[in-house]
Amino acid sequence: MLLNLCMSWALAGTPVDLSTADPTVWTPWMEERRTAAKAGAPEVVRIPVTFHGPYGCVCPKAYVGTSLDRAFTDTGQQWLSVTGMPVPTDNRLDEVYLVEGHFTGDFVAEDLRNPDGEPAEWLYSLEAFVVERFRAMEPTGPALAEVILTGAEAKVPVDLLKDERRFLVMAGSFGRGDPLAHESVERLKKAGFSEAESFDSRRAASLFSGFEVVVAGRYATEAEAKALIKRVQKVVPDAHVLQGW
Repeated sequence: MLLNLCMSWALAGTPVDLSTADPTVWTPWMEERRTAAKAGAPEVVRIPVTFHGPYGCVCPKAYVGTSLDRAFTDTGQQWLSVTGMPVPTDNRLDEVYLVEGHFTGDFVAEDLRNPDGEPAEWLYSLEAFVVERFRAMEPTGPALAEVILTGAEAKVPVDLLKDERRFLVMAGSFGRGDPLAHESVERLKKAGFSEAESFDSRRAASLFSGFEVVVAGRYATEAEAKALIKRVQKVVPDAHVLQGW
């Protein structure tokens, strides 16, 4: 997906395939994220991030991409200073996560040089990134950088679900505002699932943003949720159980 670089890469919902596109697409895409953040409207983005083990280079812990040879910038690795939700990593291994959060527009210096100030390239400038949600991904999976929510959309508050009914019988995932979500809820209710509902995926802390999810029910224990699965799968064959928070 190569476009004239004078065009904007900041179209919300339009992913940048960093594994196949010209690496220089990262620069204008990233500049737009910085601009939005500095204007007080940081966007929610989803990017692949590698947390690398203690070998291969004297370098910061995290970078955009799925391996050192698939770290997608025109000037080398895009190193990150990662804050926000802690990502559990094994310091002995490279681990790749699909991470959702926002850039702050700031840079953080990390000086790994020897006491004599050499080598100069070990003084790093890290792009500040705040993690909001994450999940593990395969290093060979699609390496997409995408805007999930515009700055204005990200500012709209949501009420997080925090009650004890955290096990969700997932019965559908739709784009925000998609009328099919409502239709799916009605179909489930007609099939006897009176507690079927839909909600903004941001309300469940373990789900990624940008979706209207449909659940056949929410339960306090995984056993209760799984007891419903076979019945739900008669209506929605790929229904499954997830812990939402």
